[in-house]
Amino acid sequence: MKIKGVRFGFGSVVSLVIAYFIYLYSSSKGFTTIAFLAKAYLIVYLGIAMFIIILMAFAIFILGRGLRKMKRGGYAKSGQKEKGKEYVDVEYKIKE
Repeated sequence: MKIKGVRFGFGSVVSLVIAYFIYLYSSSKGFTTIAFLAKAYLIVYLGIAMFIIILMAFAIFILGRGLRKMKRGGYAKSGQKEKGKEYVDVEYKIKE
C-alpha cells in the first residue's frame, strides 16, 4: 500500500513563478482583479507552504528531544529517573 505525500516540487515552483509574473504584468497594465487574484494565490500558497515547513520543523524538534531523553534513560517505569549506585574502588596499604 502506497501513501501519496504532499510534495512541494518543481511544478509548484513553476506555478509560483508564473503567478508572480501574472501579478507583475496585470498590476502594470491596470488589471486590478487579476492582480488581486494572483497576489491572493501567492499569499495563500506560500502561507500554507511556510506553515507546513514550520510544523514539520517543530515536530522534528519534539521528536529529537524525546529520543534524546529516552536514550539517557529519562523514561523510567515509575516516572522518575532511577538513581544509580555509586561504588568506590580503593587500594590502600597499612604501615606497621
